[in-house]
Amino acid sequence: MSFDPKNRKDIPMARGLLDFFPDACAAVAALSLVATKQHHPDREMFWDRDRSMDHADALVRHLVDRGAFDTDGQRHSAKVAWRALALLQIELEASAKMDRVLDIAEAEMADLKMAVAAYHDEMRAAEELAPHCPHSYRCLYDGAVCICRLR
Repeated sequence: MSFDPKNRKDIPMARGLLDFFPDACAAVAALSLVATKQHHPDREMFWDRDRSMDHADALVRHLVDRGAFDTDGQRHSAKVAWRALALLQIELEASAKMDRVLDIAEAEMADLKMAVAAYHDEMRAAEELAPHCPHSYRCLYDGAVCICRLR
């Protein structure tokens, strides 16, 4: 989610999610609590991202049993929603991370371009100040031996 205050205000989290799906959001939240108590009874509720990462496959497995309750008493449809949210969250985080990497790469590329341009400017300035050989070549000439004659 954006850290920019204006962007955050433009996203209607309550009106666009909670107000549309209050019961579904409550079912997903209840499922999160039940899963934490099942897998980590001694810890506060958290998303154990290392536990299961096959969200698309698990989503489809629960989708097959939609409308029914799983052995833990939770609706399969709530597990479908939870897995869909997990899948989307991971995709959004990966996309944001890629955007940050691209921003860094673009900044480094801009720095590199400026360094190359500065190097070329220095080379042009050095060439203008240095004496050139008496031939038609544009090589640097130290006054005695020109580079073009050494080739």
